[in-house]
Amino acid sequence: MYLKSSVSWLLLAGVLAAGCGSSDEASSNGGGGQSVKGTGGKGGTGGSGSGEGGSSTGGTNSGGSSVGGSNVGGSTAGGAAGSSTGGTAGNSTGGTAGTNSGGSAGTSSGKDCTSASQCDDGNECTNDSCSGGKCLHTPKNPPETCAGGSKICKEGACVDPGCGDGILQDGEECDDGNNSNFDSCTNECKNAKCGDSFIQPGEDCDDLNEDDSDGCTSQCKKPGTSDGKTFDPSGDGSQGVKLDEKGNIIIDPNTAVSKVTKPVIWIANSAEGTISKIDTQTLQELARYCTAPGCHGDPSRTTVGLSGDVVSANRSGRSAARIATDEVNCVDRNGNGLIETWKGSGPVPPQFQWEAGQPFSPDECVLWWTDLSPYGGLVRAAGFDAEIGEKGELSTYVYLGIFDTGKLLRLDANTGAVVKDIQVPGNPYGLVVDKDGNVWIQALSALVKVDVKNGDAVSTHPAQCMYGITADSQGRIYTSGYGDQCVRRYDPSTGENVVISIPNNGGGVAIDQNGHLWTGQPHGVRIDTNTMQILGTAQAGGHGWAIDYDGFPWSIPIYGNYTAYKHDPNSGSPYSNQVAQPGMGTYTYSDMTGFQLINAASKGGIFRKTFQGCSPDTFFQSLDLKLLTPPNTATTVSIRVAPSVAELANAAWKKVASLPPDTMPIPLNVSGGALQVEVAMKSQDLNASPILSSITLVQSNCGKN
Repeated sequence: MYLKSSVSWLLLAGVLAAGCGSSDEASSNGGGGQSVKGTGGKGGTGGSGSGEGGSSTGGTNSGGSSVGGSNVGGSTAGGAAGSSTGGTAGNSTGGTAGTNSGGSAGTSSGKDCTSASQCDDGNECTNDSCSGGKCLHTPKNPPETCAGGSKICKEGACVDPGCGDGILQDGEECDDGNNSNFDSCTNECKNAKCGDSFIQPGEDCDDLNEDDSDGCTSQCKKPGTSDGKTFDPSGDGSQGVKLDEKGNIIIDPNTAVSKVTKPVIWIANSAEGTISKIDTQTLQELARYCTAPGCHGDPSRTTVGLSGDVVSANRSGRSAARIATDEVNCVDRNGNGLIETWKGSGPVPPQFQWEAGQPFSPDECVLWWTDLSPYGGLVRAAGFDAEIGEKGELSTYVYLGIFDTGKLLRLDANTGAVVKDIQVPGNPYGLVVDKDGNVWIQALSALVKVDVKNGDAVSTHPAQCMYGITADSQGRIYTSGYGDQCVRRYDPSTGENVVISIPNNGGGVAIDQNGHLWTGQPHGVRIDTNTMQILGTAQAGGHGWAIDYDGFPWSIPIYGNYTAYKHDPNSGSPYSNQVAQPGMGTYTYSDMTGFQLINAASKGGIFRKTFQGCSPDTFFQSLDLKLLTPPNTATTVSIRVAPSVAELANAAWKKVASLPPDTMPIPLNVSGGALQVEVAMKSQDLNASPILSSITLVQSNCGKN
């Protein structure tokens, strides 16, 4: 919608109405089908025989456009036009069609003539002529007046002037010569606008009010439409959001940021110093990467962030590396315009072997490597957070535990730089992030909580069945003992501690989308986390467990050679499995897919919308969101601007608002050819979500007034 000196785009929530556009049609009449507003009027049928758009059946309209409601040049060619008795097709029986020089097509009286003087019918509102030996009477229309000038001629009759006569008079905003309310001029001769109760072209609805919550917005749009388009919860890189029943954008607890982003599992091959990237649907190895210089880093933990990228914790290498899951996020370090990365199964080929002493991998999908040897000891525990950064990045930090020195390191997940080290009791062996963003560490002799939002305050809690660790969406912490064959559920909010025995060793532990816990080696067990009852057993098991994109549990044998198991929970106990082939000497029992993080952490989603400027140097003035933020929810709004839509992907995000406490509208005052808006939603309440109903972007410098 163009404003006086700016442009406002409106994006709203809801369902797009079909067939909203309307076209104008004049009724058929004795004048042979008058055209209205440049659209061919429908001619009469049957006895009238009037033509479509001023042309008669069997003929073609030469001239064919309408001006002010009358047909210009509208003579027919190509034969008789469909005769009628006293018809209105501009043609009498046996005659030829009359030429319309005044506007509407003429009618024949059937009277023979040799001159126009013989055809006077006494009506001052018709032009009388002789054509083809027959008298032809063509109606006069405004602005011609009747005798005395107080009345005007319209369709061959003297009538009082008024709205709909085609003449703009005092008090009228427009007059298009018709009585339609569904074009740009209403039958009260007012310019059509949203709020006049009539649905004009470009409007989806019109309910005479400015209430945006009643199914028709103050912009006469059904919720969810912008330039005829609805909210797309998966467009422009959006994830973790969906449409509610009214078409608003809300967090979707079952998808995107709240679900594993890719059907990929990352398996550490400790014995060969690599990580295998395996497609969980096809079971094919997609790639294999060295995780440290010399390719002998002994990776033993993997953690997957909201973006799907993985960080490897390397024991003997005393380091960590981040690997991109999507090639679009890899880095062209040598500047040759290509992303050079190994894609295939089997050992890492020579050209991608990471030589000792080199800080960067030759594989350009290995994003960074950080030497952690100054912190003194083996890198064991590893876990991303679920925070969305100020620039829109997913998983702001990654946490790594140093086993020998009892340090928890917080790293910038984007760069790998150590931001802070926190001293904790015991020896960090595994960790998980809960729904409130707290880090829980399985430190063998202690269960440790680091309260991230309270100055990283450290507290200890009862330790039992200590080895693997995970959390559920209610904030309960689970551990699975390796040697003592037990599983424990601990609720920090109540202090409740429930321990059950399992028929074999525990180890790594994972909770699926149904609230069922999987653990155990050499055979797995399935446990209901609410009742803490064993539901069944698996034919195979593993030291590590994870849940994949489709909700299937995977287990990884300790120091297994080329073996990983995908279990079928629908096959009946003992559950059957399929076998995938990673590298040699597998050893991992942390989060290999990202499901653990997503299932346990606070729920989140991102909605993105791209806007193209009205000119290359569009001035984006302000942004207005209609957004509800219930208790325990929050929203961050960011933008990025570029010369074109194609260049947005390389532009930096800029945070422009946090809701609460910021208010609308948000001043932007930036220029460019395209702008992308990101609305990042968070909720610590499973039953609550921010609700986005509309986005309005105001731009100027469009060359329009």
